[in-house]
Amino acid sequence: MSNNRPTEADETLLDECSTTTSGCASAERVFALLDCPETIPEPTDPVALERVDGRIELFWLA
Repeated sequence: MSNNRPTEADETLLDECSTTTSGCASAERVFALLDCPETIPEPTDPVALERVDGRIELFWLA
């Protein structure tokens, strides 16, 4: 009588395969988003900034 139950090593390998497959599917979705055309049009009359000091200020709008 043979034992067809997977060993601990088999289960570890199957878990790694599942994780890898999930990662590949996620990467495909990310690359599909990166390949999308831009939806924000370039401004027709851009405004030149007088001074840029490299700071970003975040504030909460309620």
